Amino acid sequence: MPYATAVGNHDGLGSRQSQTALFNQFFPVTNYQHLPTFGGIFESNRLDNSYHFFTAGGIDWLVLSLEFGPRDAVLDWANTVVTNFPDRRIIIVTHSHIFHDDTLHGSSPAHDWTPATYGRTNNGVEVWEKLIRRHANMTFVFNGHILGDGQGRLVGIGDHGNPVYQMLCNYQMKANGGAGFLRYLTFFPEEDRFEAKSYSPFLNRSLIDPANEFEYSNLGIFSNTPPPYLIDPGNDTATIGIFSDEIDSAPPQILSAAAFGNPAEITVLFDEVVEQTAAEGWTNYSINSTVPIISAALASDYKTVVLTCQTSLVPMATYTLTVTGIKDVSPFENEITTPVSHPFLYSPVLLDDDFTDFNFDGWTIVDEGTNGAPSIWSIVNGRMFQYANIHTLPESNSLTRPGTFAYWDKLRFFSWNNYVASVTLKNTDDDGIGFMFRYQNQSNYYKLDLDAQHTFRRLTKMVEGVETQLAFENAAFPVNRDVQLRVNVYGHEIIATLDGSLLFGGPITDDALTNGTIALYAWGSSGASFDNVLITLSNSVPQVAITAPSNNTTFTFGAPITFTAEATDSDSPIAYVEFFHGNVRLRTITNAPYRFIWTNVPAGNQVVTARATDIFDAAGNSDPLHFQIGAAPPQFVRQPQDRIAHMSQSVFFNAKVTGTPPLSYQWLFNGIPITNATAPVLILNNVEENRAGIYALRVQSPEVTVLSSPASLEIVPEENPPFTNSIPILRVEDADFSVQPVFSVVGPPGLLAVQFSKDLRGWTNLLTLTNTTSRQFFDDLNPARERRFYRVISPP
Repeated sequence: MPYATAVGNHDGLGSRQSQTALFNQFFPVTNYQHLPTFGGIFESNRLDNSYHFFTAGGIDWLVLSLEFGPRDAVLDWANTVVTNFPDRRIIIVTHSHIFHDDTLHGSSPAHDWTPATYGRTNNGVEVWEKLIRRHANMTFVFNGHILGDGQGRLVGIGDHGNPVYQMLCNYQMKANGGAGFLRYLTFFPEEDRFEAKSYSPFLNRSLIDPANEFEYSNLGIFSNTPPPYLIDPGNDTATIGIFSDEIDSAPPQILSAAAFGNPAEITVLFDEVVEQTAAEGWTNYSINSTVPIISAALASDYKTVVLTCQTSLVPMATYTLTVTGIKDVSPFENEITTPVSHPFLYSPVLLDDDFTDFNFDGWTIVDEGTNGAPSIWSIVNGRMFQYANIHTLPESNSLTRPGTFAYWDKLRFFSWNNYVASVTLKNTDDDGIGFMFRYQNQSNYYKLDLDAQHTFRRLTKMVEGVETQLAFENAAFPVNRDVQLRVNVYGHEIIATLDGSLLFGGPITDDALTNGTIALYAWGSSGASFDNVLITLSNSVPQVAITAPSNNTTFTFGAPITFTAEATDSDSPIAYVEFFHGNVRLRTITNAPYRFIWTNVPAGNQVVTARATDIFDAAGNSDPLHFQIGAAPPQFVRQPQDRIAHMSQSVFFNAKVTGTPPLSYQWLFNGIPITNATAPVLILNNVEENRAGIYALRVQSPEVTVLSSPASLEIVPEENPPFTNSIPILRVEDADFSVQPVFSVVGPPGLLAVQFSKDLRGWTNLLTLTNTTSRQFFDDLNPARERRFYRVISPP
């Protein structure tokens, strides 16, 4: 039966990085490609995002499976897929979308477990805005993930007037992990309606409350004309779209104002549709009474006006916009007669290109390589690709590596000097990919070259045609996944990071080139791609230092440690300070004092660093703080349990202990050490009456000795006990033994068959126990301790 799978946070999407290799190992694309329903995938050999076809009820459908908290690039791809199939009704399956309060996930601060809290890009509310509402053929969205009662539904109206039926269904908080309950929909095309019901084949029972059994009619799916408005019977609400309010008596109000770019453009958003002639009268606007405005343009929504200034604005300065003479489109022509003021902050974004316009406007291609030329640059699914294997010989890590690059060619951008450049890189090949900055011409630029095959990262400068190495490190570049490269150039200082990790150990100093534009670079890479190019004005790098605790301090294990950092910047505010333990981020703090308490510090030598980032995304790192945590004493997290056994049976005791190695173990019987019983598990074979008594485990570290709780062993006579199994079904990973698990079996005389299974669907014989063999077993055929289930049965 064809099916589609949606990947959730527990499948490798529980952080900003998509770590779904294990999911794709067990659900490979090759399992789907032969199916007639298979459409395509977003990334090569990865089923994280896919689409599928089927036809039912006289309707051609497309199922779009999206990852948990889909990235912007995924939504760009999804928009393209949906656009390419305008005659198919769209069903989206994704892990998180509707919350149990019947609203889009992430639309309220009270919503927990949003994708954003995991570091993912888009919550349900953003997916609606960036994808779902835009398409006339959007019809259904299904999700799970949300706890509580696990039920929620919302009917949204898309921009084309089409209803979109969105529902959450998640039974995992019910008994037995959901008791097998399933949500299923039954469609009645001739009536243009569907029924939703919830049923458990395990319990043979239905849920009939309104949250689990409901219907919608007048769908607009099987009929040609969608309803002019929609009433949601579950929530008693109606959604009606109105273009403009024609009977109000209030003048327009300014909702927001913002300024970007250099020179700046000011975007003004009004609360209602405004009259075009008045809105484009640039004399109706003023900024601080001193900044000349030379034009005003009304956008296609008739609410947004873009103002162009004649002079430059001061970065990160606050300005005041004053507006008068603007009218709405009501019969009363309500006009702003009393000047209205609105403050705004100037954020100088120099370039923001995510390639969603699918054209090369602003980019010039230069081919320098002689092998594999010419280059093949293309924009696909909102991403810039370079497909040719263009390079120069020799194919090595030689210093000069002419390949191909695309530079931003707007004339005024060659005067850029201090800026922060951020770009998403991905290379399905293993050769060179990189970024050039302060590019003036083919003879003058800086270049950052990253190569997976030759395992290096190199920063060079080209000055008057002569290339010189500034920094080098032996490190691989991850193949076939997105990474974020960030370069901050300020004065003579260059700081580069890859996925937040500092390159070359710190800032690189060079003053050969002071200004220039940026370029995207590839060498010998037939699968290099670039996305989300963002350039903002830079400033001085923040200074940060960890002021507490003192360097080289020794702490007792388990003691809470307070870390404090001080951060300053000469020309801009600090946005946040992060504390790191190696590459693991411990805490992000947005306001001073930059302080947090760490309560579970592991034993041994530890290193913590701090990084401060300002509002321009310029970042500075502290010197490392070294400190020592004393050894963790042994501690029992699972105590030995009492046992009852028959004569001649085998018995085992076990315990689990944490603590800093080395640890030594000794089992005691009635307080006396047992010879050779020096492991966390104690096995007693063929027990007799004299083995009844009290058992305990003594654990020693170099400093501390601890003793477990006592566990008793009671020996009872054999009285033809009914067949029982001490482990009806047991999973090795749940047992958590520190040595090979040994299982004891109690059963009637005769043969007993031991079987194992990986999935509880098929069982394989492991061994047979007889009256003459020991009634215990362990799985020699499972040395890797993969997940298995076991059972014991009487052979037929």
